Amino acid sequence: MGNFSHVILDNQIYFITTTTRERDKVFTSDENSRVMLKIFEEIRESGAAKISAFVIMPDHLHLVVKPEKKSLDKIMQKIKGKSSRLINQLRNRNGGLWQREYFERAIRDEKDLEEKYQYIVYNPVKEGLAERPEEYPYSSAALKEMVDEP
Repeated sequence: MGNFSHVILDNQIYFITTTTRERDKVFTSDENSRVMLKIFEEIRESGAAKISAFVIMPDHLHLVVKPEKKSLDKIMQKIKGKSSRLINQLRNRNGGLWQREYFERAIRDEKDLEEKYQYIVYNPVKEGLAERPEEYPYSSAALKEMVDEP
């Protein structure tokens, strides 16, 4: 596989999608999902980035993130590396948890930002995991205290 280069801009907000390896439904476990929430909180508390929206789906996650003290690549390395290590310990497994790459898209304007928020909030509803966004426990719609203003 080639090495993909991400073009990252200063002071930019990004919509991120990353998927588990082979679409393994890792996050049907509450314990695994709580690991991800803890990592998001560590990133926010350290000042590495602002996370203004997120959803942890069974086999992928979406974030709206603005890097602050760390680069986007470093933030994603922390999210993927630490979650792989901790979740593999919980599952008594080895190996990668995530697909190698992630998808990032720079948010262009307020309209684009609102569209990404709506996509994230309604993703569990669309997939039949909740009837209303705030009912899905691993999303910024339910955990408003875990998000920052963009």
